[in-house]
Amino acid sequence: MRIVISVHHRLDANTGAPGVSLELGARYRELGHEVSFSSWEDLPAWLPDAAAELLFPEATAVLLRRRASGADIIDATTGDAWLWARLQRGRERPKLVTRSHGLEHTFWESAVSEAGADGRTLSRRTRLYHGGLRLREVAASLRASDMCVFTNHHDLEYAVERLGVSRERATVVLNGIPAALEGLPLREPSNGLGVAMIGSWASRKGARYAARALSGSLASRPELRAVLAGTRVPAAEVLAGFDAAVRPRVQIVESYRREELPRLLEGSQVLLSASLAEGFSVGIVEGMAAGLAPVATSLPGAREIVRDGENGLLVPPGDAAALESALDRALGDPELLARMRARAQADVQELSWRRVAAQNLAVYEEVLAR
Repeated sequence: MRIVISVHHRLDANTGAPGVSLELGARYRELGHEVSFSSWEDLPAWLPDAAAELLFPEATAVLLRRRASGADIIDATTGDAWLWARLQRGRERPKLVTRSHGLEHTFWESAVSEAGADGRTLSRRTRLYHGGLRLREVAASLRASDMCVFTNHHDLEYAVERLGVSRERATVVLNGIPAALEGLPLREPSNGLGVAMIGSWASRKGARYAARALSGSLASRPELRAVLAGTRVPAAEVLAGFDAAVRPRVQIVESYRREELPRLLEGSQVLLSASLAEGFSVGIVEGMAAGLAPVATSLPGAREIVRDGENGLLVPPGDAAALESALDRALGDPELLARMRARAQADVQELSWRRVAAQNLAVYEEVLAR
């Protein structure tokens, strides 16, 4: 099978959607398929990221005219291929699979809700692009697709009920865990209690709620330490959100390679995820694979894998007090924590990228058979 993967980011194996795309491409090649990529790397290097995001659908229409020749499948992230599909209307073309790494419509609703709660007004530029043009591009991409792949059932139902996507052309496939985290032994850290966070330190990731919750837990437990991996912003900016007294016990890792995760997480028992909007958190399943019990906001992606009280704890998004209470519950009950950690690690072992890739290939084969 010849597969072209399009992703509206720079190709970085250690970030979200690009990392997922590269993992899938690598596994497809291992299974004997031909894979090529279309990404921001194909645009002029001097182009700012904001311009690259705005212009990528147009660039994709040009790029795919060359790369789609002889391809069987175009696997494009939402918003990428709507123009290409429109220009190919009435012509024989490869099958188009549109992949959502988190539905932009639900992200936008979360951003509007959060701004309203804060009394903030989103900028006109943000409203015109993220709340307007981008949402129309995403909806057009989904409707033009031979199949839409989502990472949670809530996004699928939203697309079917509100965006005009055919239910027969929509499916859910979860993301996977890196090979470095497969089959790890469940170790008990020797240096006391630890909480970890994986992912960028951003408003959508619930940064301020996480800082409040962690500050409270660190203040009440002098033995507790925290590591924040992959913040993508300077340590000083992250630590500014924490109480000064607890900052020495917060380790900031601005960036890392995925193979380093076992070492970064080995001193922790709990994985904190405070996101306000998320398709499917790769960080949650990576933490679970390393034997950490997740304390996570009850978003659709988290609910796909976390069962409250069994393999982790779920709390409402945007509630720092609830996050702190759940952290204290997990850290203060050794039997519950041990049980959740063991269950969490066992539950994600089936999510190897090789198996996830096989599930995606089965989707492609179904589309081609039609």
